[in-house]
Order: sequence, then structure tokens, then C-alpha cells
Amino acid sequence: MVSQLILWTCNSLEAILLLRAVRGRFFAKYSLFYAYLLWVLLRSLAGFYIMLRHPGLYPTFYWDTQFFDGLLGCGIIFELYRQGLVHYPGAARMTRNVLAFIFAMVISKVLANVMSGPVRSPAPIAYDLERSLRMVQSIFLIALLALFYYYVIPLGKNLRGMMLGYGFFLGTSVVNLTFRTQLGSGFHMWWAYIQPLSYVLVLAIWCPALWSYEPMPLPDPKSKLEYDYQVLSLETKKHLVQIRSYLSKAALP
Repeated sequence: MVSQLILWTCNSLEAILLLRAVRGRFFAKYSLFYAYLLWVLLRSLAGFYIMLRHPGLYPTFYWDTQFFDGLLGCGIIFELYRQGLVHYPGAARMTRNVLAFIFAMVISKVLANVMSGPVRSPAPIAYDLERSLRMVQSIFLIALLALFYYYVIPLGKNLRGMMLGYGFFLGTSVVNLTFRTQLGSGFHMWWAYIQPLSYVLVLAIWCPALWSYEPMPLPDPKSKLEYDYQVLSLETKKHLVQIRSYLSKAALP
């Protein structure tokens, strides 16, 4: 009964967030964020149907789709960087490329471990991938907060709520996944309640923060973020030219 109450509370809050975004015509403003919400809602509804009609298939469905939770969660980090740096196109482009590279490396590492190791069930593989992605997402979220603090970048209500909610979600997810990996099935009883309850709190943060659209405030004209990016970009290009020249000379007989 408690599990069903939590499940339908989450589904209701997700549906409310999606409907508000559609009615307010700001779904496309945060497309990656709302795509994640839509996926979680549809996955939950499909899982509930399968559990009722075909309970034997539910474990396979759960673990096969669990991979996409971590992958689509990366889209929220992209969204936070995209919106937070919307007034800094150069820095936004650089961070987008770095994020894509790091996430690709993490996914490749987990898949390489799966291919080279013994055959395992989908559950531990999904745990490894999700925990690795959640940890990397946490690092990038902390880095973004540090960037905002250092350059005194103002935050709108929408972005502040997304960051607070997802930061809480990442923190609880990393802790839960770590305990689940270390303690095994003995932690499963607690996991079944801790994870959805923490997600209810996340949705409770997101609902008021995203009830209406609020664009990012204009940055302080004195902010040096874009200038520092240009300096870094020029220095990087100069060093690449020097390395290319050195390699060309070294290749000559």
C-alpha cells in the first residue's frame, strides 16, 4: 500500500510538471529536462501495467530500462549547463564538448568492463553504470555551482529549482547505490522505500520552481567568464600549434 501511494504520488507530480510546461508553452525551453521527466513517467506507467498483466516479465523490463535512467539523467546536466551559460556562448560550447566526452568515456569504460569480465546479470551492470554516471554528474553539478559562485552569475527561479532538486536526487542516489552495492540484497528492503521517497522530495522542489517560466537574468556586464574563456581558447590553440609543429619536425628524417 505504501509503495503504491509513493508510486502514484510521483506519477501525479510528474504529470503536473509536464502539463504546466505544455500549457505554459515552455516545454521546449527545457526540452532535455522535460524529456527525462516524460521518460520516467512513461516507464513507471508501463512498469505498473507489466507488473499487473505479466509479472514474470517485470524484472527484465525493469533492469533493461534502468540503463536509460542514467543516460537520460545526463541530459539534465546538459540542460543545467546550457541554461546557466546561455549568455556565455563560448563557455557553453566548451563545456558541452567536455561533458559529452566525459560521459562517453564513462559509458565506454563500464561497457568495456562488461565485455571483458564474466557474464553477469543486468542488475549489477545497471548499478555500475548508474552509479558511475551519477557520480560524474555530481562532480559536474558541483563544478557548475562553483562557476556560478566565482563569476557571480545570477540564477533564475527555474534553474535554481532544477539544480537544487537534481542535486538532492544525485546525492541520495549515489549514497543509496553505494550502500546497495556494498550490502547486497540486505539493503533492498530499505532501498525500495528510500529511493522513491527521496524522488518525491525532488518533485516537491521542482513543482513550485517550475510552475511558470522565468528566463535567466541578464549577466553582470563586468563578468569575466567569456573573456577568460577566450584567453583559455587562444592559449589552447597556441599550444596545439606548437605540439603540431614539434611532431612534424620529429617525423622528418
